[in-house]
Amino acid sequence: MPDPPPHRARQAQRTKERRGRGGRHHGPQRTSSCPRESAGPELPINARPAPPCQRLCRILGFECKKMARELSQMERSIETVIDTFHQYAVRSGDPDTLNQKEFKQLAKKELQNFLKKENKDEKVINHILEDLDTNQDKQLSFEEFIMLIAKLTHASHEEMHKNAPNKEGHSHGPGLGGCR
Repeated sequence: MPDPPPHRARQAQRTKERRGRGGRHHGPQRTSSCPRESAGPELPINARPAPPCQRLCRILGFECKKMARELSQMERSIETVIDTFHQYAVRSGDPDTLNQKEFKQLAKKELQNFLKKENKDEKVINHILEDLDTNQDKQLSFEEFIMLIAKLTHASHEEMHKNAPNKEGHSHGPGLGGCR
């Protein structure tokens, strides 16, 4: 039997390679199309914890493949807030809340420039915690904590307008962090 034409041989080779690495002809096993999943062998979608964008997609009712390939600066900032909260929340007790000690550590390390004056006085930090703790369980859920982020964001925006070099038009100066 004669050899197949070269283009048929290349096509057969590509099909064989696709099948060998779990291509679409490999079977019904569903894999994630999320671009942010860690590299590695294709695993079933439920074989590892869902990455943040996949959780967000599920919450918002989207399919992950509809998410943009790269997150915007604002989206990365939101994920940073979430990740930072959890870095401190898992240290002791309930991994989804900040206790008093965890909150103080987070405020001193992660909000050192925005809470300069407040971090110097233990009573003020305790008062902030009490204000945010709406259910008075001596812990901050993420929902309670995010109110601090919203208030700091608003206060910093106001500070930027107050410190703007050009008072006419719309311009910004340094915010609570002190630099711009």
